[in-house]
Amino acid sequence: MSDELIRLTATEAVARLRRGDITPLDLIDAAEQRIAQVDGPVNALPTLCLDRARDHARALMAGKRREAEAEPGWLAGLPVAIKDLTDVAGVRTTYGSPIFARHVPTKSHPLVERIERRGGIVIAKSNTPEFGAGGNTYNEVFGRTRNPWNTSLTCGGSTGGGAVALATGTAWLAHGSDHGGSLRGPATLPGASVVNVTNDIHLHSDPMGIMVFFGYDFSTSERESMRALTIATAAALLLSGCAVEKNWVATGGSRSDGVVRLSFEVGEFEIPQLNEQQAVNLATQRCRTWGYRGAEAFGGVTRQCNQGSGRSCGQWIVTKEYQCTGTGSPTSR
Repeated sequence: MSDELIRLTATEAVARLRRGDITPLDLIDAAEQRIAQVDGPVNALPTLCLDRARDHARALMAGKRREAEAEPGWLAGLPVAIKDLTDVAGVRTTYGSPIFARHVPTKSHPLVERIERRGGIVIAKSNTPEFGAGGNTYNEVFGRTRNPWNTSLTCGGSTGGGAVALATGTAWLAHGSDHGGSLRGPATLPGASVVNVTNDIHLHSDPMGIMVFFGYDFSTSERESMRALTIATAAALLLSGCAVEKNWVATGGSRSDGVVRLSFEVGEFEIPQLNEQQAVNLATQRCRTWGYRGAEAFGGVTRQCNQGSGRSCGQWIVTKEYQCTGTGSPTSR
């Protein structure tokens, strides 16, 4: 069964978890066996946290540690690997540097907290060059991560560990970061797919880089199966970590100009999951109270820092405007 499970795509694994065909513990066991079989020569996942993962899995199976008590979360107990630049509470996190070789954070990065609240289970830390600086994955703490197709060649960097974990089937999904190719290079060399969140979507990127995820497909023969998992799967993990549903609020505008201004606030590490229909309905309702028949969006979505400034902004105000259309009889508020 272990061999069968590691060949599942992430979406297939989540579907089986939701149906109850398998448990998170089954996947953790399968990952542990696969890591023992293949990770030694490639050194993708130097730090494992399987006891912590099993404790988390049991809690999820008991209905605990969930964002919504009755829901399994978007990932439903899927094991994931986190790049060793990102803190995971109680797990050795070195940033690839001898300076932090014994560092064990007591609090997880907000990204990790959200992934875990939405059904992800951290099983390992993936290797990275020191502080993520470099196009090859090597550091003095754990050594070199190698390309699984030819271990004399590089896997790229700095998210080489995450890419190789996917290429060797030791993880279904893995987290990474990218400032100058740290995802794009490793995705190309070992063979994986990547979703890169831009500032326009994310509104703010953390100091260690923009948060993205790999996906991998093990559905066919060994060599042929080294093809990218669907972008939709990778995007689902991305959103599971950061997406927060936001509702628009009418915050301004002018009856005489027939303009309605809608806004909402978004935090530093949040990706807003927008409800466009709610925005249209709210703008239309406001326009009708002014004697118009409807509303149409014009211009784009704008943002303005509300706490701090620039890359250190802790909160953004996101704004969108609608033009009232047609004429009619004003409705009561």
